[in-house]
Formats: sequence, structure tokens, C-alpha cells
Amino acid sequence: AAVRPLTTKGQNQILADVLRKATGDNAADVAARLRSAQPLVPGSMPTAAEVGESGGLAALQRAMSSANPEEYAQRGMEQSAARVQALRGIAGDDGAVAAAKAARDAAAKPLYESALNQAVTRSPELDALLSRPIMQRAKAKAAELAADNGEAFVLEAPSAATNAIVDSMGIPLRAGQAANPGTYSARGLHYLKLALDDIGSGNATTALGKNEMRALGANRDQLLTILDDAVPDYAAARQAFAQGSAPVNQMNVGQALLDKMQPALAQQGALARETGNAYATALRNSDQLAKNLTGSRGGLESVMTPDQMSTLTAVAHDLARKANAQDLGRGVGSNTFQNFAMNSLAESSGMPSAVGGLFNMIPGVGTVANVAKAAGSALYKSKDEVMKQRMAQMLLNPQETAGLMELALAQPGKVAQLLRNPRLQALPGIMGASLPAAE
Repeated sequence: AAVRPLTTKGQNQILADVLRKATGDNAADVAARLRSAQPLVPGSMPTAAEVGESGGLAALQRAMSSANPEEYAQRGMEQSAARVQALRGIAGDDGAVAAAKAARDAAAKPLYESALNQAVTRSPELDALLSRPIMQRAKAKAAELAADNGEAFVLEAPSAATNAIVDSMGIPLRAGQAANPGTYSARGLHYLKLALDDIGSGNATTALGKNEMRALGANRDQLLTILDDAVPDYAAARQAFAQGSAPVNQMNVGQALLDKMQPALAQQGALARETGNAYATALRNSDQLAKNLTGSRGGLESVMTPDQMSTLTAVAHDLARKANAQDLGRGVGSNTFQNFAMNSLAESSGMPSAVGGLFNMIPGVGTVANVAKAAGSALYKSKDEVMKQRMAQMLLNPQETAGLMELALAQPGKVAQLLRNPRLQALPGIMGASLPAAE
């Protein structure tokens, strides 16, 4: 016991014993989790407490971090930076969003310009659709939208008897052209579609009921089917816009989730500030988040790629690791292990009592014994600081911690084998004492 703190091997045994005591009967399971630990987010290296799922280990790490606060603070900042970087890989920045929107417009705008200047032949199906109550409401809204864009809402073409100087879409006719009767304006029908979009996304005071929303969606889908079939350029324009919107929508979702994880103070330089619960709540309500940001009715998985979904989930699990270690480290009994930071680690080996007993057995040493004990205390104190630093650094590496725990788990078998040695069995009679039973 006296020698153990003075050698590297002995120090490892002491640290292994402390870990064994901290994790109790769960030591083998904890060691297995530590051995298989991997980062969930690239660059966010976990600590032993974050993967061990052990209250004793978390409390021990919480105490030992005081022996090496700089490295633990650095690890916390690195983990936070890695999570932020993972989300920024999805969220992009203002320049990336602007570039994606510009690319979308470049692909879709020429097709829309061609499509909206075309006419749609009237049909009984289209006439019946436009006569429904929700469409009458949408016509009023469409007129407002057109007016806001400096245009007139023209839906129906003039009759054949009209001596028109414009065509059915209000475009001046060239010499020799005639108005196209019996048609609807594709531009007018497009404004009608936009009006239905706005009505369906009204606020709490203007929102439609569930049945009204269902009817609106069905009428809108029917209108789009007619438009796509009648004007192929319109279908192509919508497809180009949807494809171009995918990266925009993904970046919008990524930015919203990044804002949930990063409080305002973090954006001002608070490197380790995170609001993991707010992020997890937003991810739990992700379908509504996707609908609010993108209009998608298919949930978040219809907006994000599989790799992006994996990243979002990994960030949540990594934040949960951090919270778990913090919560377990503050659990019942934490003070027992926090005292390891104040007391001698070597004391767990029985060293102080062994050394004191040794000097007390020597008669007449007097002052010499006191001087020797003082020198010994200084020596052991320096070794104890070495062990504290070692323990603090080791807990930053789950695999290294697992190695020491496995050493402690193997130790009881070696002790039992030693106690069965015939020479040791004779010692109790010589010393007037008894050895503990070998389990």
C-alpha cells in the first residue's frame, strides 16, 4: 500500500480501484460502453461520463474536472463548435441562400413567362370548378394580388362578338390578330392559384376549418392539374421552381434549428452556450416546423435529404449525451465522489494507515519518525496531484478509461488466487490475525 502511489503501475491500480468503486455493480457494462464509444458528430469527442451512463462516473468526472479545468473547458468548446458546424453545413449563410434563390429563379422564370402568356381552353370541368364558393372567394383575393403587382386580374377571355383590341390576357393585339374567345387566361388562373395558397395559410383569425381546408386543397389540386395539362410550360416551370426550392427550404430549416440550439448570447461570442432542450423540442415538432417554413405537408423527411436527417438527429443525441452527464453528475451521492478531488486518491489504497503503522511499530524513533513522516507526506502529496491530473485527463478518453476499468475488473480474481497461496495461509497464525476469505 505504501509503495503503490510511487510507481506508474501502482498509480494505475489505484485509479482503477477508484473507477471500480465509482461504478459499483455496473462496472462491466460501463466499461463496455466506454470501449465502444464513438463521436456522434464529427469533431465532438465524448468524455467518459457522456458515454458511460453511470451516475458514479459522471460525479467523479465532475469532481476531477476541477483538477484540469482548462482541458475540460476546451473540450466543451470543441464539442459545441462541432455541433454548430454540423448544422451550418445544412443552414449555409446569407450568400448561399441568395445564390440558391437566384439559381431557382434563373431556371423557373423563363418558363413562367412563357406559360403565363398562354390561354387555357374553356371546358365544363373548368367552368364548374371556377363556380364553387371557395373559388369566388379566391377571385377577390386574386384581384388584390394582381393589383399589388400593377396588373389587372383578367380571368375570362372576351366573347367572340367583342371588337377587342386586346387578347384574352389583356395583351394588345398586333395587326391581323383576333381575340381568342372561349378561353381563360393562364395568368389569371395562376393568380387564382396564388390566392388559394394565401387563403390556406391564413392566421388564427382567418384560418379555415378542417373541412374547409380539405375542400380548398382538393380544389387547388384540381386547378393545378388542369393548368399543367393545358400549359406544359406551366408544369415545367413549377417543377423547376420546386427543384430549385429544395436547397432553399433545407437551408431555411437548418437555420431555424441552428437558432434554436444557439442562443443569442452564443452569437456574440459565448462559445459554449447551447440550448439543447429548445433544439430537441423543435426537432420533435419538426413536421410543423417544415410546414411553417416550406409549406410542405409531407413532414421534415420530405424536405431534407437522408444525410441531413442523420446529421440533425446526431446533433440531438450528442446534446443528450452532454445533458445526461451533467444531470447524472449532480445526482444523489455526488458529494461522495466529489470528495475525491479534495482527499488523497492514494488513501483509497490504505497507504496513510499503513505508513503510520510502520513508524509507530519502531520504538524510540521520536523526532526522526516525525521528520520522516513529514517527508513522506510531501512525497505522497506530489504523487497524489499526479494521479488527479492523470484521472482528469483519462476521463476525457473513454477508451483509456475502459482500459483501467477492465484492469480493476480483473483484479479480484488475482487477489483470490494470491490468498490461496499455501505460504500466505500460514501467516494468520504467525501474525495472530486472519485473512479475509477468498471470494
